[in-house]
Amino acid sequence: MKNFSYSDIHDALIHGISFKVEDWVSELHLDIDVPISTIESAHRCRFLVAKANLRFENVTDLVVHVDWGGSGYSQAVSGPFVVEISREPVESMIRTPQYYKWMLRMADQKSFISLGASQANLVVGEPVEVDRQYLFANERI
Repeated sequence: MKNFSYSDIHDALIHGISFKVEDWVSELHLDIDVPISTIESAHRCRFLVAKANLRFENVTDLVVHVDWGGSGYSQAVSGPFVVEISREPVESMIRTPQYYKWMLRMADQKSFISLGASQANLVVGEPVEVDRQYLFANERI
């Protein structure tokens, strides 16, 4: 399987957010599904999708904004899908060689996650072939 980086992530469903804070360590973990590739045939389109953990290190200035409002209570929530991740270098008092402002934009174009972090690491599991770009709970082995 190819090596993935944050810039490879698109249409990734977020299943969970967790934090690790201990002894001067501050991490943000996103439990996500990553579409690896598309399998096209004459009759249907299928996807290889893998469970993944996206971990940000030395986190500061975290903002999580989820906005599923405005439907008049008529639309079900389909989940936050990350469609783009960008980063730009910033000055920081954190003692790391590089520090970045990260922006994760969601498919609804209103929700986002913004944070400062020194780096992001993506650990990708084995892909599963499915007919959608995300996995159900029983497929997330």
